[in-house]
Amino acid sequence: MKKKHILLAEDNDGDILLIKECLAEAGADIDLSIVKDGKAVKDFIGKQGAYTAALQPDIILLDINLPKITGFEMLKYIKGNDELKHIPVIILTSSGNEQDVNLAISNHANAYLVKPIDAEDFLIRIKALTDFWLYAAELPKVKKVS
Repeated sequence: MKKKHILLAEDNDGDILLIKECLAEAGADIDLSIVKDGKAVKDFIGKQGAYTAALQPDIILLDINLPKITGFEMLKYIKGNDELKHIPVIILTSSGNEQDVNLAISNHANAYLVKPIDAEDFLIRIKALTDFWLYAAELPKVKKVS
């Protein structure tokens, strides 16, 4: 089985480090790409600018509070694009605001996870996420972006 490729869109260096550590601790056998703003997400999945050789991700972990282009705007863009909408987008954010959850789900996010403050809880959530999305769920085949 080929490694799954996860695109992590997160602007907080501390959260990036914690997520990487949790993925490693969870035993996730993945290729991980990291971008720190919404424009970089768009460039990455569109193979533009510095990302012309980027592999299309199997899963996107998307923070909603990104600079340049918000996570919500990127979610709408991805799910409104016929070549990208098959990619599962999991919102991973510090906001548990009901309006944010509803907006994400109404824009076709595949899941919404609130980042816990406690590191142990964070690991439990990342482990559950990887167990389901990487090993239990059947992911759509990656389409080639032209």
